[in-house]
Amino acid sequence: FLVMNADILTDMDLGMMMADHLEHRPLATLAVTDRAASRAFLFNDAGELCGWRNVNTGEERISRPDEAPLHPGSFTCVHLIEPQMMKVMPGEGKFSIIDTYLELAKAHVIRGYRHHGDHVVDVGRPASILEAESIFA
Repeated sequence: FLVMNADILTDMDLGMMMADHLEHRPLATLAVTDRAASRAFLFNDAGELCGWRNVNTGEERISRPDEAPLHPGSFTCVHLIEPQMMKVMPGEGKFSIIDTYLELAKAHVIRGYRHHGDHVVDVGRPASILEAESIFA
């Protein structure tokens, strides 16, 4: 399943993301970029989700300890998930997808898909609407 926040506009190549997902067969694939952000997922050299970091506060949450350096990736709110994820997701009602992925990463492979050179605009912020109009109009 492709899941995408309703306020995200992008021209990323979803076919390439799907090919990566099908090649590795994780429970979920998260689209991430190398852009600077205050919060980021942390991935090992194999691209597997191992944790999360708040850059401003230094808080880290590690789901899968890995001795190698972890690489930050800023989540762009585009995900590919396998149907069985619905059976293993913790929580009910309203919940944090970040917390869900961190919890699932303890027992399942959650991968990051790094995409570059495309546009991702969060139009949930009024200031971004002009940016989106200049790119997608």
